[in-house]
Amino acid sequence: MTLYMRENLQGQVWDAWGRGLSIAQISRVLPTRSISVRTLISAKGGIRPAPRRRSMRALSAVEREQIGAGLAAGCSLRTIAAHQP
Repeated sequence: MTLYMRENLQGQVWDAWGRGLSIAQISRVLPTRSISVRTLISAKGGIRPAPRRRSMRALSAVEREQIGAGLAAGCSLRTIAAHQP
C-alpha cells in the first residue's frame, strides 16, 4: 500500500512512536488519521527506517537544472557535457 504523507510528518510520527505513544495518541496529537499512522508503522515493522541518502553517482539539483536549461536552449547533450566543470 502506498502512503502519501509528508516527510516531516512521517518524522514526527516516528518520534512519537519512539517516545512510546500509541497509534491513537499519535493521531490525536498530529494532523493525520490513525489508519495512516498504522499503515506507516506497520509497513516498516515498527522500526524507523534509515534516512534516505542520494547516491554519489546521481546528478545534483544544480546539474539537472543546467542540463534542462541546455536542452531548452537547443544544445545537444554532448555540448552541454563539454561545458560542465
